[in-house]
Parts: sequence; C-alpha cells; structure tokens
Amino acid sequence: MFAKFFHEINGLTQENDILMGPCDTSLYSSINLFINDRYYVKLMPESFVIDIGQRGKCFIPFTFNDEDEFVLGEPFFRNFYSVFDDSKGIIGIAPSINFVHSSIVEGIVPNDELPHAVEDAQAKNKESLKNKPNTNDPVSVIGYMIQNV
Repeated sequence: MFAKFFHEINGLTQENDILMGPCDTSLYSSINLFINDRYYVKLMPESFVIDIGQRGKCFIPFTFNDEDEFVLGEPFFRNFYSVFDDSKGIIGIAPSINFVHSSIVEGIVPNDELPHAVEDAQAKNKESLKNKPNTNDPVSVIGYMIQNV
C-alpha cells in the first residue's frame, strides 16, 4: 500500500533499510487511514518527513513490504495520543497538541484505491490495444475508421 503512496516521488532511496527522500514536504500527500468504519486519521507530511541533516535528504519512517497490511509506528504515535484499555479491549486516540496538522475526521468508507502511475498506464495501454483493428484485416481497419471518424 505504501509503495503505491510514494510512487510519484522522485529521489526516494533505501539506504541500509532506511527510506530517504527529498525534504520538500509539498512533494508528499497526507496519509489518511480509515478506521472503525467511521473515522479518518490524517498524517500530514510535516509529521513524517524528518530532516536529519543530510543535505536535502530526509528520513521517511516507513518500510515497504509485499503484504497488504502495515504496522502503525513512530509517525503515528508522535501525532496521536494513544490510550490502551486492556480490560475493555479498546484503544482510544486523540490528535497530539504538538502536531497541529494531525486530525481525526468522520467520513465514509472509500471505495477506490490510490492511483499508481505505472499500473494505470499499463492498463490504459492494454485497453487501447484491445480496441485497435487487426491491420491484416482490411474490413476491421475500415470499421475502425468509420467508428472513430
């Protein structure tokens, strides 16, 4: 999932299992996690693009994997207060006052997924090839010309 999220950002590198990227937060989108079929937890780039003094390279505290799941870690817990109630089996969260860009908003379940430039281009190309006429068949070429003129 996060691989799709970061696909359009040029300059991302993985150095010793550490994800590094440009420090310009305008290059990144916010991360919205839908929880409990009702709320979005929003992480802004200002909270997960961390300048560590590497001359224009910042630490991006995410790890990619091949699974369709992820672990909420340091970026999440810096942005939200968390209360774990083992006796009731619930977790409470609230935006941190230290990160004013963090928020929890009510919403509806999204039914689309993040765009992915490479996969989208491949699908579009495959679809356009499907509609092209067989160049060895003059009748299909003429039919194609009539439909698209």
